[in-house]
Amino acid sequence: LRLGWAEGKYRDAQVFVKPHFRDWILVGIAEGTAAHRTLSGNMAAMPAGERDEGLDADGRVAFFAKGQVRGDWLLTTAYDTGKPRAEGLTDAIDPNSWYTLYGDASMQSSDAASARKLYLKIERENFYALFGDHDTGLDTTELSRYQRRLNGIKGEYWGNRVDVLAFASETRQAYVRDELRGDGTSGLYRLRQQGLLPNSDTVTIEVRDRFRPERVLESRTLSRFLDYSLDYDDGVLWFREPVPSQDDAFNPVFIVAEYEVDSGLRDTTGGVRVTARAGDNVVVGLTGVREGLGNGNTSLAGVDVVARLDAANTLTFEAAATEGSIPATTPVPKGEGKAYVIKHEYRTEKLSADTWLRESADGFGLGQQSASESATRRLGTELRYNLAEQVSLDGQLQRQQQLDNNRSRDLAEVRVNLDQGDRGLFGGLRHVSEDMAGTGPDRASQQLLAGGRQRLLDDRVELRAQGETSISSGDPTALDYPH
Repeated sequence: LRLGWAEGKYRDAQVFVKPHFRDWILVGIAEGTAAHRTLSGNMAAMPAGERDEGLDADGRVAFFAKGQVRGDWLLTTAYDTGKPRAEGLTDAIDPNSWYTLYGDASMQSSDAASARKLYLKIERENFYALFGDHDTGLDTTELSRYQRRLNGIKGEYWGNRVDVLAFASETRQAYVRDELRGDGTSGLYRLRQQGLLPNSDTVTIEVRDRFRPERVLESRTLSRFLDYSLDYDDGVLWFREPVPSQDDAFNPVFIVAEYEVDSGLRDTTGGVRVTARAGDNVVVGLTGVREGLGNGNTSLAGVDVVARLDAANTLTFEAAATEGSIPATTPVPKGEGKAYVIKHEYRTEKLSADTWLRESADGFGLGQQSASESATRRLGTELRYNLAEQVSLDGQLQRQQQLDNNRSRDLAEVRVNLDQGDRGLFGGLRHVSEDMAGTGPDRASQQLLAGGRQRLLDDRVELRAQGETSISSGDPTALDYPH
């Protein structure tokens, strides 16, 4: 939980939420049949191995139970002997198949989701452990991110100084991440894989900074059936509304689809993360993941540190490495490599500045990172200085380098902003130069920037206009910044 009280001033606080203790609820069903069969006077003997008489029995026991145990623990459990073991995750009701409702904004949830016969969860104020369907939950870092939906065991503990998360699953699932550029239509958008495991999908619309592709300016996770439809067999997406290719500031819009497929090979995947707080200003995290697919496996190890040096300065460091190899015959072949990120933030009433250095080797990761970050090194700084109450100055310097071909791009930009509440204006200059490392002529662009906005009808309507035009000619222009 982050609490802010002034511009650029905030403090993180940890809050424990107790589970809702309740009286016991128990719902169950039991059914069965039994029969005794006797054959006599048959004209011919039964084939060898066939049963011609005896007792036959069949039945099913299923129940769900939830309630308080031993004073401060909450137990949730479910079991169904007649439930087949599924390789996918728990089914959700498809409203298009079973009923038709218009204007329905309901949400589906399950208290005991499990692809296996058993679900079990025990929890208290600062701890829980479960066996069933779960999200891995490793999504608080950049390089050590490992967010999947699996069936297995998971537990978390939150302490005053140390937090621990761990999970493990024996599964045939393989994780896939697709990034598709919006094209201004609602579909169809075809994924790389077919035969997706039902209910393993997460679809997000991301707007990324055109100058810093690793920075997500806006992220919106969509709801299946309401916002999009997905054909699991063919791997085809349709959206309720068109997905634009860029926003009004020319930043690209991407469709990020994360899902699971059947690898055909069963193996164990597991991970652990430990977070320690040294005082109120330093947080250290360690992450380890082992991902198996039967005919190979990869592992990830990462460390991250966040240090609030004082009220104005925050330093962040993260490093991670992956090793091992999965053959190309699997749905998602992966390699090995290293990556690191160093960021510094400076916040005062007058000046805000961000400086970063990040590098990612080709092949790094377990498929969780954006493809645009592979084999890149990025260095840059961005700042905003408040000249007056309504006037500010923005500036940025960046250098991007492709490690696999040694191409590089340098960018410098400055702009002046005028903010008068319901209206605003800006203008500036940009210079971009590209070193093509012998693969072609070097390129350069100089551009003039201008734009504005106006709010109307008590802020219910906002009009925006923005333009970029080149003020140079003759030389080949930068690839993403043409004349």
